[in-house]
Amino acid sequence: MWRRMRPMAPSLPQTYRTMATRPTLTYWNGRGRAESIRLMLAATGTEYDEAVPGLPGVTHLSEKAHMDHLRAEGWLPFDQVPLLCIDGLRLSQSMAIVRYLAAKNGLCGDGTPEQAVRCDMVAETLRDWHIIFEFGLNGYEPSPAQLDTLRTANAKYLPRLERVLRENGTGFFVGKQMTYPDILALEILEEISPYETLDQYPCMRQLHAHVRGLPEIAAWLQSDKRKNKTQETVGPYKATVMRTLDLMGTRK
Repeated sequence: MWRRMRPMAPSLPQTYRTMATRPTLTYWNGRGRAESIRLMLAATGTEYDEAVPGLPGVTHLSEKAHMDHLRAEGWLPFDQVPLLCIDGLRLSQSMAIVRYLAAKNGLCGDGTPEQAVRCDMVAETLRDWHIIFEFGLNGYEPSPAQLDTLRTANAKYLPRLERVLRENGTGFFVGKQMTYPDILALEILEEISPYETLDQYPCMRQLHAHVRGLPEIAAWLQSDKRKNKTQETVGPYKATVMRTLDLMGTRK
């Protein structure tokens, strides 16, 4: 007889499980795929450290040996980062981590499957929007072609998201209170703000102001937990990522 079996999340090695006092996030010292996780940790008031487990004093990935260590010691469920060690678990894949934090902190709606899937639908739409321009914007002066790409993406997705907010009528994407896609929207709205006024999208503008003004988020935006991109820092950051992943032909 077939029985449903409870899936098991990868757990931490015993030595680290007993040593860790609060969650640790492992990534490079930049935004990338980890910034949405940092944003969710901030919004939920979750204190955490940035660290490379098993390497005392190493706060961020910066050398190939760091990735080799994580893979060899079995820290990475799918051999890639970001990695969040929390609640005795080793979690990877940024959106899976975001959803874990959302479920843990009641940010998936009213608990019904309908609102949960609505949250996921909005979150996936936000991801579709962001992926169009995320690596060609912010940190470098955008070229005319990159600005055209951004304008095209905004013209496609902003009206859709505005419509969802307007039809829901509460100031949030789903239900009557904030859910995790409302929080995820902040990262994108912050990135496009130098180039998009949102004057034609009053519901999106209101959501941006609301989430940005939350005490936990406001404090995070002003802290060193928020990774800043500048013309001067993006190049060295990318070089560090390539070196760590051995994409520069350093392997002998």
